[in-house]
Order: sequence, then C-alpha cells, then structure tokens
Amino acid sequence: MNCDPANTPRFSPNLIRAEVVRLALSGRLLPAVSDTLRWGDVARRAAMSRYGRLNSRRASPALSGKSHDGQPLRGHRHTFYLPTDEDGDGYLDHITLVMPGGLDAAELAAVASIDALSLGGMRLAVRVSIEGIGAANDFRDVLPIFGVSSKWRSLTPYVLPRHVKFRGPRDAGGLRRMVDGPEDQVAQEVSTRWPEGPRLVRVERRDVCEPIRSMVPGCAEGSPPFEFFRHRNSGSNGGGAFNFLLEWAEPVPGPVALGFSCHYGLGLFVPMWND
Repeated sequence: MNCDPANTPRFSPNLIRAEVVRLALSGRLLPAVSDTLRWGDVARRAAMSRYGRLNSRRASPALSGKSHDGQPLRGHRHTFYLPTDEDGDGYLDHITLVMPGGLDAAELAAVASIDALSLGGMRLAVRVSIEGIGAANDFRDVLPIFGVSSKWRSLTPYVLPRHVKFRGPRDAGGLRRMVDGPEDQVAQEVSTRWPEGPRLVRVERRDVCEPIRSMVPGCAEGSPPFEFFRHRNSGSNGGGAFNFLLEWAEPVPGPVALGFSCHYGLGLFVPMWND
C-alpha cells in the first residue's frame, strides 16, 4: 500500500467536518461476513498508518480512539469502522467510517488515500475506493444502518463487554442466579450511551443457533453469532456472542452499534422495516 504525499487527495481546511466516509471493497475474493471484526480492525490500522505518514508521525485521536498519551477515549465520539455486506452474498463489500465529531481535512485526506487493505502476509487483500463522503443525514434513505426506526435487529453479533456473573445459593438444578446477564448489559449500555434518548422497552435475545440475516431481504441465511471472529488484533476479546432484537418507545436514528468491538463492526444493528 503506497502512500505518496504527492498523490494524496487534498481537502480544504475550511471544509465542514465529514461525519461519514464510505469505502467500497473490490477484488477477486472478498472477506466473509464472519470476519467483520478483522476487517474493521484492519481499516483502523490503515487509517492510523496513513495519517502518521502524512503528518510527521503524529497520531489522530479521532482515528485511533486513543488520546495523545495512549489512553482509550471515552464517550464513543471517535471513529467507528463498520464493514458491511450490502448485496447479501455473505461477503463484505463496504466499510463505512462514522465519526460523530467529524473528521478534519488531514484525517479525511489520510482515509481517502487508502487504496488497499490486507490482513498481512499471504492472506487476503482487497482494493479500496472512496464511494461517498458526507453527513449521517445524507445516508438515511440509502443505507439501512443509518435508518430511523423503533425496532432494530442484530446485523452482527452483540458480544458481551463483560462476562456474566453468578451469585447466591444454587437451585434444585444446581444453578445460581445470573447477574449482569446479556439483556442487562445491553440495557445498561443503551441507558449510558443515550441517557436523554427514548426509553428502551424491549430486549429480546434470539436463539443462539439462529443465523444473523443480511440487511438485504430474501437473501440466504447468514451465520449464527458464535461463528463470527471475536478477537481484536491487540489480543483482547469479549464474552459470549448474541443475536438480539431491540425496541425503543420512539424511533431512533442509526447507526446503533453496541458491545465489545462495536467500533470495529460487531454489535451493529439494522432497522426491522420488513422483518
């Protein structure tokens, strides 16, 4: 992947900060949907690398998710790297970067200079091209993850940010009371992320073997949650993987991304418009 500053796209420093950058993937072989996390992670590392090369080795907190002293940022205002399969064939064909606080001209130029992504070594590599740049509202009617709905379902598995706990005496079946279970973790995260938003009224966990369907109606069944790759390149990993249906008291705008590695494509939801 070359990064020649002379060939890097130029953006005026006076531009309105871009909230969304759409990257299209192409190649003889494309990544499987079950490898969503791997490719979200690869996109992040590529964006950080390009920014460093073009900006005297400086780092961008917005792209990296870390402060200048290396501490993880809080509040989810940094970039989400969201790989998606948008034609329903089971393979990733886009990566959408969503930056709630917006990307400045230097950050946007670094992202726009990415022309390929690879897992490294002899493993799969794909070509990358810019498909769109704009604000979240520009994509409300064209991309389901930016839709507005009161009902949302898993597009990738929700992976627990914490392991569940068990407390108290065992019952007749030898089981103890579950504390901080999957539904509890979803509800707590939603209330923390959007404290002023509409009330979450339903958190329904689907059967563990039920495949997570594509965003394209009528396409072949997808993979069950446990078949998705769930380990960060850094070595971290979350708890169990689940397929959820969520309902709010009022419509909420997307993207809705929750749980472990939600900044890299896991825990992504899609509106239930035609389900």
